Amino acid sequence: MFRAVVKVGGSIARHGRAALERLGKALAGVAAARGILVVPGGWVFADAVRRAQRELSLTDESAHWMAVLAMNQYGLLLNEVIPRSSACESLEECYEAASEGRVPVLLPYRVIRLEDPLEHSWRATSDSIAAYVAARVGAELLILAKDVDGIYDSSGRLVREVACADLEGRQTCVDPLLPLLVRRYRLKCYVVNGLYPERVADVIGGRDAICSRMIP
Repeated sequence: MFRAVVKVGGSIARHGRAALERLGKALAGVAAARGILVVPGGWVFADAVRRAQRELSLTDESAHWMAVLAMNQYGLLLNEVIPRSSACESLEECYEAASEGRVPVLLPYRVIRLEDPLEHSWRATSDSIAAYVAARVGAELLILAKDVDGIYDSSGRLVREVACADLEGRQTCVDPLLPLLVRRYRLKCYVVNGLYPERVADVIGGRDAICSRMIP
């Protein structure tokens, strides 16, 4: 049912509500023809968890679940700015929303808490959760919408295709666990600049766009 899982990073929100609304409008337009499921990032809500862990010595266990709850908060914001969207707390609700012509925005805490598929550390952020969700629903594509054009090499050049094996151990705009999950689930994963919504729409539509593809 879902052509793509689109993770909307918190970096988009840092550019203001108008940037989110432009992306949201594009996602709603694409969803009419091709089913998509939106997974939120953590944005400032996850940053608050990181700060609390540093200042109050939270365990990784507590910080993990608090960070997943942070995604729910950002998801409620996305539900407000994406036309014809629906905040969903289960995959069943996502399927139902899509069947009714709405854009499902997954609030992932309940699903991730129940299935607990990932390690409890900052190696696994919303990128990894989006990858798990994409595999779980059998989506054709995983798109990570961030505020960068894609993944860059050490010289600062945009890399259009990069093998996941070459990303392991490197610090990039994606979380450290993501390359392992893309390989495990054999995902078609793209890192796209969500400040240019037409690029996201082009990737979903199978057209060429400025972005980086992660090769399993």
